[in-house]
Amino acid sequence: MSLVKNKPAIKHNSNNSASIKRNGAAIKKMNDVLNQPVKNASTDEFSLLKKISGYNNEDLAALVGITHRTIRNKKGNDEIFNIAQTERLRKLSLLFEEGNELFNNNEQFNQWLQKPSYRLDYNIPADLLQHPGGLNKVMNDLNSIKFGDTV
Repeated sequence: MSLVKNKPAIKHNSNNSASIKRNGAAIKKMNDVLNQPVKNASTDEFSLLKKISGYNNEDLAALVGITHRTIRNKKGNDEIFNIAQTERLRKLSLLFEEGNELFNNNEQFNQWLQKPSYRLDYNIPADLLQHPGGLNKVMNDLNSIKFGDTV
């Protein structure tokens, strides 16, 4: 006999069970990733970002916060990026992957990056990428579009 009156009994739903298992698996995977030591990015990651962004070495290096000569030296000496550069490089990779997927290719995404956005106070997203916090603002704007806001 239940001590709580007028409270419906919770029914077992196989859809809820499957959802709980998926969420549990996702949480476990996320915890596994978070518990791994962070490895600094290599110049291979920079080259991959260059490929998906369509940017040249000089422009992309500026977005990461270094010069194109530093990139060349890192490649020649097989050096890795420091943690701040690694974080920025990976955030930029995520931005371009999401943008290319959302706009179907990097040409259309790069066109969007060059147009003022009312959600960014009519700033040009590409210009904001060079400022502290700008990358996060552009990511937020892209997510707004992804989840239903107008371009």
